[in-house]
Amino acid sequence: MNKPTPSNSIEQSILLKGIKRFSFILLIFSIGCTSVSDDINPSIHYSVHEKMIQSLPQAFEPLGQNELEKVWATEYRMGLFFAKKLDLYRAVTAFQRAEFLLSEEPNPVLSMERKHEVEYFTLLCYALGKRHDDLVTTFESSSLAFVNPDFKTYRDLLLILGEAYDLTKQKHKALSVHQALAQNYPKTAHAVLVGNALKTADTKTAFAILNEEKTPPINPDVSIQKALSMAMKPHHFLSYDQLDANKSTKLKSTVEKTQKTYLDQKKSPFTAQMLSIMPGAGYAYLGQYQSAITAFSVNALFIGTAAYFFLNGNVPAGVLTTSFEAGWYFGSIYGAGQAAKTYNERLYEALVHPMMEEKKLYPLLQLEYGF
Repeated sequence: MNKPTPSNSIEQSILLKGIKRFSFILLIFSIGCTSVSDDINPSIHYSVHEKMIQSLPQAFEPLGQNELEKVWATEYRMGLFFAKKLDLYRAVTAFQRAEFLLSEEPNPVLSMERKHEVEYFTLLCYALGKRHDDLVTTFESSSLAFVNPDFKTYRDLLLILGEAYDLTKQKHKALSVHQALAQNYPKTAHAVLVGNALKTADTKTAFAILNEEKTPPINPDVSIQKALSMAMKPHHFLSYDQLDANKSTKLKSTVEKTQKTYLDQKKSPFTAQMLSIMPGAGYAYLGQYQSAITAFSVNALFIGTAAYFFLNGNVPAGVLTTSFEAGWYFGSIYGAGQAAKTYNERLYEALVHPMMEEKKLYPLLQLEYGF
């Protein structure tokens, strides 16, 4: 029986160290290739309560005695009745019937005024029902596309249009609406644009607005095409000297506190992935102990099974089991990073949503008029 020579032992030791180093480098490389970004994509939604809508004043003059005798007036009143109860489907149907009947009104001036009202109420119903595609389509084929700031609910119209264009990914039109909002109602635009930035976790933009970072002087009449080519953002049209300094300071303080709480409590996807080199440790770092136990147990089972096959000379089964283990092992590392990202998203939503509701940073929470 041949005994291993000292030179062979040295070679085996060097080979073993080389394999360990290569394995470690491969592990780090794999983590780097599958690293999870620290950026988050929160999903923040809000709704408007019935009591809020009912508490808002009516913008338009009530129907006169002579109008109440008209056929369209019955549908108009039915639409208002259903809208106040947020029975939006029946409200839209009634308003559309009223619009049709108004086309037969012999007085063109009265017809157009009431037509504007009916069309606006229809759009508001679509906004409250989150039917943004219908809202945009209806608006663009309506007479409201030609109204000016003299229209009583012009501010509210810009609010619901800006949100609809944002959510339907129509950047060109959204920028137009936000430009009009910033020029005519800077205080409203300030809150909306801060809210839009926070909603997408774009804290850089939010703090740029809150810190009143000045952009190069902008001609308020600049075309939207030029604004887009200049990569301008909606907040570039804001005139900070028209804002309420005290209110802005309070809002900034609240947002800073919320952001600090988030940064203090958030988890690092990279840390979760690095800890997962020891199976389950990354999930334990996130407080997901059940997932941690599962990850550790499954990895231990695969490793133990592979070792058993190799020790008993069943190399093919050992190789197959090792390949399964490699997939599970690296998958659990990536999964821990994704779990950290999801944790951060839910944390951000839980902190930011109540603050945005309290400060009325959502567009529909800033409506001045109801039905």
